[in-house]
Amino acid sequence: MWKVEKGQRDFTPADLLALAWVLDVTVPQLFETLEPVSMPAGTLAPEVVEALTVGVNHERDRLLRLSASARALRQAQVELSVLTGAMGLELSRLQAAVAGAADPAARRPGPIGDAVGYLIEKRADSWRHRDETREESDG
Repeated sequence: MWKVEKGQRDFTPADLLALAWVLDVTVPQLFETLEPVSMPAGTLAPEVVEALTVGVNHERDRLLRLSASARALRQAQVELSVLTGAMGLELSRLQAAVAGAADPAARRPGPIGDAVGYLIEKRADSWRHRDETREESDG
């Protein structure tokens, strides 16, 4: 270590591990600081030291989370589009079925078809009656 301090040799990863072992700390703990670190080229903020030593980069992490959220939103948009299309198709089928049930010529004979036809006619009568009542009260 003395040679490293005097600049007679480079500081190696093995030296770093040995220092952490002797001090009974982890290597990232060697770099934990709440104060700026003075370097020959300038001062490093504690966040920069943390990003360089531990790999913590809050801005990068935030951008990665935003990117993942954007991908999830795009996937949800695709799924909603498929679901909306399927619902539209099902609605079209139901409308066609109702239109077919309302048409006596298209209706299949039988007790269920007769019951559906009866209910449709009753509903149509009540709507007609409601509309006539409304017209009389408006007039």
